[in-house]
Amino acid sequence: MRWLTLLGLLLSLKAQPAPTGSDLCGYRWYTESAVGNPDSIPTFQWVPTSQLNNGNPSFIQLLGDDGVVGPIRLPFEFTFYWNKYDEIYIGYNGYITFGRRANVASAGSAVFPTFPNSAFPNQWIAAYLADLTFVKEDGTPIPGARLAYGTDGAGRFVITWDSVAYWNGQQPEGWTGKCVFQIILDPRDNSILLQYDTISPGYYPGYGSGNYNVVGMENATGQSGLNIAQRWEPPFAKKAIKIWRPSSFDCTIRDIQADWLFNEYSQGVFLLQNGASPSVPAVVFNTGNQPTTGNIRCILSLFEEGNPQAIHRDTVLHTSGLDVDARDTVLFTRRLPVDQSPTTSLSTKPLIAEYQVNLLSGGDALPANNRLRARAVLCAPLQSGPNRGKYLLRFDDGEFEPAEDGAGGLGFPSGMTFVAPDSLRIEALSLDMLYQHQPRGDGDFPVALWVFAYDPRNDAIGQRLDSVGLRVQDFENGEVLDTLTIDRAAPVETLLFLRRYTVRLTNPIRLEGGQGLAVGFLTLLPSGPLPQNFVNRIVSQEGSLSSRRALEGVAGVWAPSREIETVDYAIGLVASALNPALGFSLPPLPPYWNAFLWPNPAKESAQVRIELTEGDNVVLRLMDMTGRLLWEASPDLPSGTHNLALPSGLAPGTYLLSVTYRGYTKGLRLVLY
Repeated sequence: MRWLTLLGLLLSLKAQPAPTGSDLCGYRWYTESAVGNPDSIPTFQWVPTSQLNNGNPSFIQLLGDDGVVGPIRLPFEFTFYWNKYDEIYIGYNGYITFGRRANVASAGSAVFPTFPNSAFPNQWIAAYLADLTFVKEDGTPIPGARLAYGTDGAGRFVITWDSVAYWNGQQPEGWTGKCVFQIILDPRDNSILLQYDTISPGYYPGYGSGNYNVVGMENATGQSGLNIAQRWEPPFAKKAIKIWRPSSFDCTIRDIQADWLFNEYSQGVFLLQNGASPSVPAVVFNTGNQPTTGNIRCILSLFEEGNPQAIHRDTVLHTSGLDVDARDTVLFTRRLPVDQSPTTSLSTKPLIAEYQVNLLSGGDALPANNRLRARAVLCAPLQSGPNRGKYLLRFDDGEFEPAEDGAGGLGFPSGMTFVAPDSLRIEALSLDMLYQHQPRGDGDFPVALWVFAYDPRNDAIGQRLDSVGLRVQDFENGEVLDTLTIDRAAPVETLLFLRRYTVRLTNPIRLEGGQGLAVGFLTLLPSGPLPQNFVNRIVSQEGSLSSRRALEGVAGVWAPSREIETVDYAIGLVASALNPALGFSLPPLPPYWNAFLWPNPAKESAQVRIELTEGDNVVLRLMDMTGRLLWEASPDLPSGTHNLALPSGLAPGTYLLSVTYRGYTKGLRLVLY
């Protein structure tokens, strides 16, 4: 018995962070128990959330279980290994990633990955990687649980998981315990501080010998990293771990990455059956710390979903070298197979486009990041129905699986962006809605729809072109796709109808190839409580590969959806071949331009940086969160980069800055502390 007790103690000690450690490239960590290097030993000094942004911290909204949000812009440029980043992604399960979004959740007997590890994700930091949750089993918030971020008085960026619980399937509400910890990024020396105020016991016992409660980090290839702790046994409190970046690196890493396909965000595209076959752009990125000297083979493949046999392949040889942290564009020109037949009720063929890069000289540290996938949809004219002969530009597959798919536009607006593959006349919107059949007036609320101009090259929303809606009296006139019965233990079962609707635009819109539209929608709810069994919403398709074109609207500002990697809403455009005499045309897209705030969050005031390739008038409007106009300017700016100061003397808080250039607007959120 004594021997078993001693063995248990040794295993417990092994799970704690060692006093010091280092990785292949020269990063090192120290805990408070380290000796012999007092200048590097951290002192636990908790940064209260109330002190972030001078008392106005930012909070992640609509938290749940197993999620990730971002990108979130940093108020400075942070160097992680040899790459510089000005934005991060924050995972609910106690981690942050650089460069790419990753939703890290427990899986299999290993539960969570170890560090370092070449498997995705890479270039990330885990402060306390565990199966954490902000909500109960029924989806309601856990009292006190929140996720905050902002800058402290020393200019460091702090992310705090406050009172987040462990998921625990053996508890009635599905959770237990409370954990309070934070990651602090310091731009002065690019060091990382991990702090643990309170870590409670309560982990799900069903995980047994799995790998959880993990602390560590790794570079972009997963070849170098810090394995600080695994199965760190709670409870513990008032702990600190400091991670120092070396002034020079001890490692040699060669690596290339498939950076994007089709466009900067690898967003989905449409093709028209027997239509034009555009050239396909892609970018290769040197993520190692050595320049490339050999040729790079770049391959584009197209697959039908579920079929591993490619229906198209094109190869380009990239012959010029790439410096460290450099990118270059390749162009695939072989004609795409646009003569394929449709496969869904939408007369579309959903395709997976895969982009692969190979360093022919060998020695690539992480082949796993050499592949990237994006969505392509081949659209054919409908053969029957009211839209016969028309194209439906939709990214969903026209099928709704209640156990897997969801909905949007309830509580706050949702939407999608679309880019025309050729000259088209947009006549209507197509949407699928899940509707509860019930007596009129008991839960029937209209759906509002808005159409905006969209600039795909600058990812900016333009003027509103139309406002239409789906009226309550039209709910029962749509095409019935499916009928669902839900038993909620009530005297009467709930009967739901999935219907497809065509909503005509007030005026048809003419799009040339490369022009875009954004469509937003919202169920208009009454004030007061909703009916108990209320169901009235546009559905969504959720899966492993989306178009990455989903939007959400907050305070009148449209931004990428927090579920952009997995969600496509069942909404699209009804289009016909262009008749020049009908409809109106959008103005030409403006040249490339960009606008962002710096610093943000800021103390007292900030600057807006505007990048123009062609000079013109730019309109800036600063508003509070109620929409009240506080400041306006309309300078005429020449081409180039301009740093414009925003007004000082504003109270700490959150503001909206709109930057409008040639009719297209970017909405920027400014936090003052």
